[in-house]
Formats: sequence, C-alpha cells, structure tokens
Amino acid sequence: MAISTHTTELVDSELVLPSQILVLHPENGEMTGKLLLQSNDPRVRAVISAGLPKSEAIDAVVGRTIPLGCWSRDRLA
Repeated sequence: MAISTHTTELVDSELVLPSQILVLHPENGEMTGKLLLQSNDPRVRAVISAGLPKSEAIDAVVGRTIPLGCWSRDRLA
C-alpha cells in the first residue's frame, strides 16, 4: 500500500517506521526518491537516532531550515 501525505501526524505515527517512508523530490527535471532510513544526510541521521519526529528529518531532506548541532529531547524542550 502507498499513501502520499504532507501530514506530520501520519508521518510521525509510531506505526510508521523510517524504513517505510519514501521521500520524493524533483532533481534535474525528474522525480527521485529515497527511503528516509537510507539517507546519508547527517541531520536526518541525527533526528532518527535521537528519536525525534520523523517529519523533522523530512524537512531536512526537502531543504527546509533545520539547525545543525547536538540533538536531544532535552535541548529542544
């Protein structure tokens, strides 16, 4: 089954794993996709390893501003 969404509530659900999220983005006039879990972006890796909302990792992949630094729940509270 495939579901396309921009809804953070669905993406951040505990039932949806990073290995199940395909992030699509245009590149050189074509659409490309990569599983969130396979991203080499250090910001994405930090979000996933810290257990932060997966929507924040997607924001990093699609080019929205996400700060670099130490990721922990305590620092973001």
